[in-house]
Amino acid sequence: MTPLANKALAAMIQINTNLPGKGATTGQNAVGGFIQNFYTFALLISGILAFGAIVWGGIRYATGRGNSSSESEGKSWITNALIGLLLLAGAWIILQTINPNILNLTLPALPGIQPAQNDGAGGGGGGGGGGGF
Repeated sequence: MTPLANKALAAMIQINTNLPGKGATTGQNAVGGFIQNFYTFALLISGILAFGAIVWGGIRYATGRGNSSSESEGKSWITNALIGLLLLAGAWIILQTINPNILNLTLPALPGIQPAQNDGAGGGGGGGGGGGF
């Protein structure tokens, strides 16, 4: 390909920076939406990994009958996965208890500044005051 064709191809390719989630990552709330989507995505992945760890621990426990070290390792996997799920749920509950909108990382709207109205009436404003000694 020629360098011109490479530039044209690069101009046509757009990379989507959105993560799965409900927040928008465009416009004024781009950073807040990205952080919110990342948090939601991390919770989802952590839950899936914890479920996988519980299943793996169950398999280790079930196939380790008669082998006490394999059984205890399976129990350990299950226990640690459940503790991880409790920590995830606890963090979510604490954040929701403090403020349900804590993950809505939007900037508050500020009122616009209106220019002073000049109606044309009125004289020249504050001259005067001859203030001598």
